[in-house]
Amino acid sequence: MTHSETDTQAHTAFVGGPIDPATGLGVWAGGHYEYENRQDLVDLNLSGNFALLGRTHEFLVGADWQRVKSNWLAATFTGHWSDPAYVLDGGDAWNPNHDVSDRHHTRYGPWGQEQIGGYAVLRLHPTDRLHVVAGARASRYKFEQRVTYKLAAADPWAVDSDLPFNVGTKITPYGGVIYDLTDNWSAYVSYAGIYKPQSLMLAGPPPGSGSLEPIKGKSYEGGFKGELLGGRLNATFSIFNVERTGTAMLDERYSESYDAWAGSCCYLLQGTVTSRGVDMEIGGELLPGWQAAVGYTYNQTRDEKAGNTFSTITPRHLLKLSTAYTLPGEWSRWKVGGSAHVQSKTLVSGSATINGVDQAYDFEESGYAVINAMVQYRLDPHWTLAININNLLDREYYETVGDTWSGNWYGAPRNAMLTLTWRH
Repeated sequence: MTHSETDTQAHTAFVGGPIDPATGLGVWAGGHYEYENRQDLVDLNLSGNFALLGRTHEFLVGADWQRVKSNWLAATFTGHWSDPAYVLDGGDAWNPNHDVSDRHHTRYGPWGQEQIGGYAVLRLHPTDRLHVVAGARASRYKFEQRVTYKLAAADPWAVDSDLPFNVGTKITPYGGVIYDLTDNWSAYVSYAGIYKPQSLMLAGPPPGSGSLEPIKGKSYEGGFKGELLGGRLNATFSIFNVERTGTAMLDERYSESYDAWAGSCCYLLQGTVTSRGVDMEIGGELLPGWQAAVGYTYNQTRDEKAGNTFSTITPRHLLKLSTAYTLPGEWSRWKVGGSAHVQSKTLVSGSATINGVDQAYDFEESGYAVINAMVQYRLDPHWTLAININNLLDREYYETVGDTWSGNWYGAPRNAMLTLTWRH
């Protein structure tokens, strides 16, 4: 059983939205915010072994309950989304009047969700080489959100939206089969159902006529796992296919309205979206004192109805490398190593309104590689000193790209961490 409470009061200020390329101007935004959040969680399960047909099998059965209750109060400062901000030259100070008593107030609450579910899994071993896993989760979901507002402190509260959302009991199955081809290699296939509520995505017309139905789908995976070089290396190879329907997509008949707490409008249910690819990894001890690992993922996402790429911010190719070597002989207290993260390009296209004019934009981060390094020295059998240098070449790059409002994050510049570790 877990219970947690969070109470926060905050003044915030930030720059958001598109930047006018001619002047370098954006706009300031911010206000006063108060948050209350209460969460309760109970999870009860029973697991063990049982005998059937002369063989030992395993089971787990359980139930859980989760409740989240929240209230937010927000009031924006004078100049919110209107005071200019000189973004490209490092910005300027913004010191608005913090008295928000006569400003527009919005109250989100009661805002919360409640989930109750049961789950079970069986792990059967019909033979020494064949293993079967079968499980399912039954869940019930309830969501409520009420938004009220007033234009000034003396005004009465008025209802902006009140959109409760309930999902009856749904069962999500999963399972898999593993077969040991040899003592060192196994083949497997697996299946999992997908069921994901999206209560804060609202259908039109504005301000929202109700929450969209949950995302539904299924995931398949198959592959091989095994050992090489007498067990010094572990290797995996898998192919995967994920299909889902009902992902929220913008309804172009209406202007987009975004509110992280009250719900965003307006959206339609998208058709089938797929994610297909391969994933492979091999790692272990190549030679005494030399560890290495390499992993590669190819992932292609598609909107099957439109016939084009669904997520252009998901890299299609991702390569990860790492190695560490303990020096021989009298240098054996030293260990050196490094790693690399390499990925293909990501991009986002769209349009933004600047000075009343719609302008198209294309944000793209070409493929990049980030190199890291490590040196470690063992002081004695208990103490070890290590330095890790991340982004060794101080590469400037966008870790993710988004739109003109959010999601464009620089990767961390070169940085180092010195660590002293003691082990008994």
